[in-house]
Amino acid sequence: METIFDDIYFKDENVDLFFTCLRNSTHQAKIIITSRIFPKLKNGECLIDVIEGEKQGIRGLKTNFAVDYLVKNGLGDLKPDKLEELATGVDGHPLALNLLVGLVKEYGVEDILEDLSLYQEQKKK
Repeated sequence: METIFDDIYFKDENVDLFFTCLRNSTHQAKIIITSRIFPKLKNGECLIDVIEGEKQGIRGLKTNFAVDYLVKNGLGDLKPDKLEELATGVDGHPLALNLLVGLVKEYGVEDILEDLSLYQEQKKK
């Protein structure tokens, strides 16, 4: 979705209308957001509901699904604890998992885990 954002608003009016309809109707559809940026609709409302003034977090895949993704994309030779650490290090976000696969193949799991620990520390601040 990041390719259709202008700042945090949808560029295409039809895409905005589509997500406005999804947001304002009862449905069983799931919207997958590959960015940590909360999209806003043309009318200024957030695509994600705000409950009691607090934004809801954009959750990634559950850990077991994220680990399965890593295994199926070429990291099956890593130990399960390392896979889980990688998956939880990026909160299971699909785009980040995709990037992790390439980085681990290029730089090795230990370097990437070290970088992820720095990221997690910065996130806590």
